[in-house]
Amino acid sequence: MILEALRPNVLTSLRAAALALAAVVVISPLTVAAGVVAAAVAAFAGACLADAYQRRTAAGPLRTRGAAIAAGSIGLGGAVLAGWLANQPSLTSFLGVAGAVALIEALRSASVIGAFAFLLRTAAARGQLAAVAEVGIVAAAVSISFAAHRGGQVHRPFALSDWAWSHGIDPALVFLVLGVAATGLLAALLVSETRRYRLPIHALAIVALGLLVVTLVRVSGLPLNTPGSGLGLTGEAAAQPQEGRASEGKDGKGQRRDNLQLDDLPFRDDYESDGDQAPVAVVVLHDDHSPPAGVYYFRQTAFSHYNGFRLVESASDYDRDVLRIFPSQPWDVPDAPPLSGSRAPLPTSFGLLVDHVKPFALDSPARVEPRSVVEDFRFQRTYHVISHVQTLPYVQMLGGRAGEPHWSAEAWAHYTSHPADPRYRKLARSLVETLSPEYQEDPLARAMAVKSYLDEQGIYSLKSQHASAEDPAASFLFGDLTGYCVHFAHAATYLYRALGLPARVAAGYAVPEADRAGGSALLVRGGNAHAWPEIHLEGVGWVVVDLAPETALDGGLAAADPELQRLLGEMLREQLREVPFEEPGARWTPADLGARVRQLLLGLLALGFALKWWRRLVPWVAPAAARPRLFYRAALDRLSELGERRRFGETREAFALRQTSRAPSFPQLTEVHLRAAFGGGAGVAPENLLDVARGLRQELSVTPLWRRLLGGLDPTAWMRSR
Repeated sequence: MILEALRPNVLTSLRAAALALAAVVVISPLTVAAGVVAAAVAAFAGACLADAYQRRTAAGPLRTRGAAIAAGSIGLGGAVLAGWLANQPSLTSFLGVAGAVALIEALRSASVIGAFAFLLRTAAARGQLAAVAEVGIVAAAVSISFAAHRGGQVHRPFALSDWAWSHGIDPALVFLVLGVAATGLLAALLVSETRRYRLPIHALAIVALGLLVVTLVRVSGLPLNTPGSGLGLTGEAAAQPQEGRASEGKDGKGQRRDNLQLDDLPFRDDYESDGDQAPVAVVVLHDDHSPPAGVYYFRQTAFSHYNGFRLVESASDYDRDVLRIFPSQPWDVPDAPPLSGSRAPLPTSFGLLVDHVKPFALDSPARVEPRSVVEDFRFQRTYHVISHVQTLPYVQMLGGRAGEPHWSAEAWAHYTSHPADPRYRKLARSLVETLSPEYQEDPLARAMAVKSYLDEQGIYSLKSQHASAEDPAASFLFGDLTGYCVHFAHAATYLYRALGLPARVAAGYAVPEADRAGGSALLVRGGNAHAWPEIHLEGVGWVVVDLAPETALDGGLAAADPELQRLLGEMLREQLREVPFEEPGARWTPADLGARVRQLLLGLLALGFALKWWRRLVPWVAPAAARPRLFYRAALDRLSELGERRRFGETREAFALRQTSRAPSFPQLTEVHLRAAFGGGAGVAPENLLDVARGLRQELSVTPLWRRLLGGLDPTAWMRSR
């Protein structure tokens, strides 16, 4: 009986396979390999036995009750037996420690998982609610096991990702294939079709659709992470602003308008921090560098033009050290600070995991070299930057002068303009007066006085009530001093400017040096998005004077996963080794995507013609018993090419009669097929069947040439024959 029960039909096998898959993904982290294999086999066998039990017992509550008693007895008995064996020294001496553990884990896993699968499948066959629960359990098991891969955690689950990386495969493709398989198995749990031929066709259709999804992903790239974008750093790049113009960032009512151009920073009362852990980029440092402030600042844009309402992006005459667009050729950045005792060159490489509005670079970029991504699924863009990074400690920059001697009066006005509110200057002057007399005129000391005040008095919180104010920075600074980085950066910049210091707000990413963990790669995540103030010192360039509020109502970002950081860093290094620095281009263009789509369409076209001619030629080499059906099918394909198809509801005999004038041999071929299909014999000798098929082909050859050519060029005509 058991052997017979283990010979289920296709539907039962698919359902059992679904439960086996769920068992594997759930129990894999909990036991050894022998336990995983035993659980999979037991789940499959339990599901098959449950279907056999259902067919051989009468319906009713006794059947479910009996299944529950049997399953409970097996599960409990197996667990008790495994526990007893674990306390038998003779078993360990006979099998060894590893063998004993494998046997005990296999017994425990098989009994518990097999019993559960048997009970679940029995209940699902009896009630709709239990059937829904069965699907939910399998779906939850698969999705929870792969949930760690979401949000850009491409190295989890380790069991699959480690295997994929060791074989040079991106784990995302493995997970996509497993997702297709899981989808097919879940569909099998809901399918009620039991016909011998239709069920395999439906299953193959599900698999084919899944493989099509995988193919499209290979063409268009992997699904992107969804990092938090509260500062607008990520997303598709918009058209660049016209030369000599800067957006005011407000509509006619003075309200903030969203702008993917990132021409100003939004003030929000409720800053959304979803997606903070999602990786957005990985950076490889090609030399050792420890930033003076203990934080790596990756500037993406700067806001220095005060338009009467707030700070927005300036025209191209200013802030020329900022990377405004992704270059297509190696590019030397204008106004990069000179190399001196305060700065040193640092080569860095960037791999963007999601689209960004603009490129970003460490500290002060001097040269940018684009890199191509060839047949890569992970990085949206890669580029190489040589930055002139600050190496001088802040204390050693005391005594410097603000700005540059060659700046015009317009440049000074540009970088020192601020709101007319007199409270800014009053507060700034009061803070400077707390300094020792010898430092009251020192630019950096003045900035540090402002920083100390905001650090001590400010409260960091993602919830505030300043966005609706005409000057949100003033509402924050002269109000409750509660806000997030955008409030702190604007308030500090206005206070710096009130003291005559050229200052601006920069935005990008700030990654703590501790996240580097001694390696050369840095993982940049959505939660690293940041805005900070900068002042300009003569001969040094723009210097970050960031705020660090001592009081915070919201928790900080957890440290980056070192394994993921190392893994993505290695992927970027491998990509950079394959493409020389000078090769332009960074990502697939629309033309590249069009070429891939054309390749896919050509492949489908070739497959259509191959199947078409296979259906036409296979009858001539098929066994005699199959020839009536195959020749009849080939005849239907030929008629379909000529536009003749059986109507819905029309019998085969009626269709054959309607084709008598075009193909007199077709009614005879139809009769042969029907006789063979319904057990009446072919009714014609095999050699005569070949003559009938040749005669039909000859009869259809008198059709006008243009019509035959048109049908011959159609690779899908056979799909419409019936």
